Amino acid sequence: MSKNYHVMKRPDGDWVAKAERASHASSRHDGQADAEAAAKRYAENAEGGRVFTHRADNNHIRSADTVRMPDPFPPRDREH
Repeated sequence: MSKNYHVMKRPDGDWVAKAERASHASSRHDGQADAEAAAKRYAENAEGGRVFTHRADNNHIRSADTVRMPDPFPPRDREH
């Protein structure tokens, strides 16, 4: 079953990787890159999903990556 994860900055300055609709963060990190890498690992272990990275200043979604989704005709990734 696929699972979506969000990478967000906390008010205390730490970055978290959090599963969608979860009440607690899956992990806390010092930097955004570390939190994003952890979220991609979690999504891959959950048989695929999407990782949404939020901006630090206003928490809007900055980018979204698809990780190992079982789609026979995936859309082209135009962002990377």
